[in-house]
Parts: sequence; C-alpha cells; structure tokens
Amino acid sequence: MNLNRYCAMGKSKVEFRQFNVHVMAGAINGAIGEYMFEANPNITAIVDLESYSEELVKIFDKAIVNDG
Repeated sequence: MNLNRYCAMGKSKVEFRQFNVHVMAGAINGAIGEYMFEANPNITAIVDLESYSEELVKIFDKAIVNDG
C-alpha cells in the first residue's frame, strides 16, 4: 500500500488528524529518502539509522495521530 492510501485510510477512520494526504506522504517519503537513498553525509555522519528512525517516528506520530 502506498503512503497516500495509508494516510487517507487513517484519516477516514479518524485515527489520524486532518492534513493534506499528498503533503504528508511527501514529507514522510522525503524524510526516509534523505537518510536511506541520498545518504546525506550531513546527517549520516552524525546520526545513526536507529536514532534517526526513532526520531522520525516521534515527529510523525505527533503530526499524524489523532489524540482526541
């Protein structure tokens, strides 16, 4: 399942906050790609993959998950 569909499904079930699905999916893809595919030395040299992924989970959890 692609990220757009996953985000839309979460919104339709009211598990996710209101946000633009395309923007959020792009942000998630960009964050993953920055570390994994582009291997940006400004990040990879100072942050290990586990720390990077844990931080992304925290950030996107707060941005996406409906707390109410």
